[in-house]
Amino acid sequence: VTLALALPLALAVAALQHRPHLARGLEAVVYLSVATSPLVIGTGLFLLIFPLADPVALALPVTALVNGVMSLPFALRALVPAAVETEARFGPLADSLGMTGAHRLRQLTMPRLRRPLGFAAALAAALSMGDLGVIALFADPTEATLPLYLYRQMAAYRSGPAEGVALLLLALSLAAFWLLDRGGRVDADA
Repeated sequence: VTLALALPLALAVAALQHRPHLARGLEAVVYLSVATSPLVIGTGLFLLIFPLADPVALALPVTALVNGVMSLPFALRALVPAAVETEARFGPLADSLGMTGAHRLRQLTMPRLRRPLGFAAALAAALSMGDLGVIALFADPTEATLPLYLYRQMAAYRSGPAEGVALLLLALSLAAFWLLDRGGRVDADA
């Protein structure tokens, strides 16, 4: 979700460099999500969804959406400099060659954004692994994510299982970050 939102926004900011006020304004709107708590967003979505559908059935999509929005400023911060540099360096040449649309994106932009995309995906995954706010509102009482299970173990003063879950969560977060970041670097210089 994060990359699906961040990539078009980064490309829009890069395209708006000739209008710096618009580019900065677009970035500022995205960065406002840092000032909002995921729990507040989750509570608002819960209140909106509850009369219309079963919140438990929508737990994973809502959690993914909220985590995607909360990770968006970090992903955008990783992507915008590379997108701006790519457009500044290669944009005029691509324009003179008539490269537009999907062809330009596939041949020019995406190869140069591979590293920042991998890093942005790694950040989003690591941040999402530890999310407790939204899933605590929407989760089925019999099912839990690792952070929620960790919280439940700690609330019940079961330090042994809580330590094991915390170690597993740390290992999975580090592995997800390393794999996604490394995946963006493989053949990025080719």
